[in-house]
This record gives sequence, C-alpha cells and structure tokens, in this order.
Amino acid sequence: MDRPQDRSGRPDLRLLAANADIAANAIHRIILHEQTEMQLHHLIALHQIDLAISSNPTQMSH
Repeated sequence: MDRPQDRSGRPDLRLLAANADIAANAIHRIILHEQTEMQLHHLIALHQIDLAISSNPTQMSH
C-alpha cells in the first residue's frame, strides 16, 4: 500500500498532523460532553432541592 509522501520522499507529515488534530478534537468533545452531563446532574439535584423547599415552606421556618 502506498503511503502519502511529500516531494522529498518522506511520509506526508501534514496528513499525520491532521489526523492528530482530529483525534485531539474528538477527545476534547468527549471531555466537554462529560462535563455537560455532570453539570446537568447538578442542576437536576438543585432543582429537586428547590422543589422540596418550596413545597414545604412552613417546615423551614421552625
């Protein structure tokens, strides 16, 4: 199988760099997705706490 090469006969480093960038971007997107899910779970928990507090306002004043 032929490998991409530049004019000097070396493997095309631009192609390797592009593939590395694609992989790095994919990893970054995964990390962002995980952070977003964690923030969503925190917001859901805060919302549930807010609902519990607002549904029993008299119990909080004792």
